[in-house]
Amino acid sequence: MKKRALFIGSLLLFANVLFAQSPELKNMMPNSWEKLNRLSEQEEKSFIADKNVQEEIIKIRRRMDFDLKSPKEEIRVYQETVNNIIFYRLLYCNIDFNEFLKLDCSDKEIDNKYKNDYLKSSVMQFLFIKDKKTVKCIFDDDYFRYRKFFASNGNHESDGGYFFEYSDFMIKALNKKEIGFFRTIVTRYFEFDQNKKDVIKITYPKYKNQLAAANKSDFVKVKASNNMPKLFADGNFIMIEASACLFDPKCPLKYSIQNAFDGNPETSYVENTEDDLMKVDVWLGQVVDKMGIINGYAQSNELYNANNRIKQIENYFELEDNKLSYQFISCRGTNISFTSFYKGNKYNDTCIAEINYFFDKKWFFGDIDE
Repeated sequence: MKKRALFIGSLLLFANVLFAQSPELKNMMPNSWEKLNRLSEQEEKSFIADKNVQEEIIKIRRRMDFDLKSPKEEIRVYQETVNNIIFYRLLYCNIDFNEFLKLDCSDKEIDNKYKNDYLKSSVMQFLFIKDKKTVKCIFDDDYFRYRKFFASNGNHESDGGYFFEYSDFMIKALNKKEIGFFRTIVTRYFEFDQNKKDVIKITYPKYKNQLAAANKSDFVKVKASNNMPKLFADGNFIMIEASACLFDPKCPLKYSIQNAFDGNPETSYVENTEDDLMKVDVWLGQVVDKMGIINGYAQSNELYNANNRIKQIENYFELEDNKLSYQFISCRGTNISFTSFYKGNKYNDTCIAEINYFFDKKWFFGDIDE
């Protein structure tokens, strides 16, 4: 009887993990929403009541300019299991969360009141892990918010102006013993125009008549353990930079660079540059033996053929076309320029589904089948 109960319990736990997903986060966390499961109301209250969590929430309110509890604030807690370790994501929104999720980054006319609300609303994300009888925060960063507003005097792709940063966390099992963490930032510039009284027009510049954004990702790997150090705190991480990506106003991270490292061939990094070419720079500081790449938008044959695919990598290697699985090439460096492409039959965007590097007898961004 005990064995049967244990089997049923294990089956229910497996089903809970297998079907855990939070569709409300689909446009906010396109790489993670299917792996996340929101805690029940009682579980959420218990989690938030933890002493360590309360200390972090006090810090959050101060950073969001709330010394006291705001009547609009909302806190949600989601959990995710990676390599048998449970992670908790605490999302702090300074307005009603459902209202926040309705906001999109598209051209619009707004009034002054909406402008203030529009610019101030954002979500801070904190990552916790169970440590013995309590939980501890292993990542928090004031600048790492989903949809944070900045005013710039000139940097990146602009001579100055306004921009939003959209940030997300992706957790990936690299093998049985290691877990990788990606923090990705997508930066979108925009302009204000107030020709009409009390009406402001927001306009987003375009490449090839479609929205584009700067994007980058930082990566760190650690041993799978309930005693993880503070992530990214010591500056010891791998920087991943790439050419501008295609930007979806309702799902800002949908086509950004982390897709090329998430281990899922159905997602792709999609460039949006003037010449349809791209660079991907991985600051690994290491000579590698070879690179593995899944070319194009490999979710389906239809999408693969509709979009551009990489043809030439710098001046020394040409990728095979019509191959939606890994191709392996000998290379020494990790900062790669893609210099020509196979033309898509519908779109002008060039896509890469996966990139990985092999050295020291293993694949750096996670095990793959060769």
